[in-house]
Amino acid sequence: MQNYVVGLQINDLMNLSGFCRNCLYKWLLAAAKEQGVEMSKDEAIEAIYGMTYTEWKENHQTKATEEQLQLFEDTKPLHSKSSGHM
Repeated sequence: MQNYVVGLQINDLMNLSGFCRNCLYKWLLAAAKEQGVEMSKDEAIEAIYGMTYTEWKENHQTKATEEQLQLFEDTKPLHSKSSGHM
């Protein structure tokens, strides 16, 4: 991945699509394992986020608004099972 969307927050992505960047790195990790490709959790995270998760949080993650949190709760039944939010 070369083009990273840094302004889209995890809650927004989850609320709009039912999955988030964390789901993407988990799917990438599972696909790598399935294909016999060695990949660590940190490598999968960096492939999706374009940096370490710590760097991402420090540079791009903002506190969710009450509206985002409520929408997140309202859309939980639609979230990907791999998100861990079910």
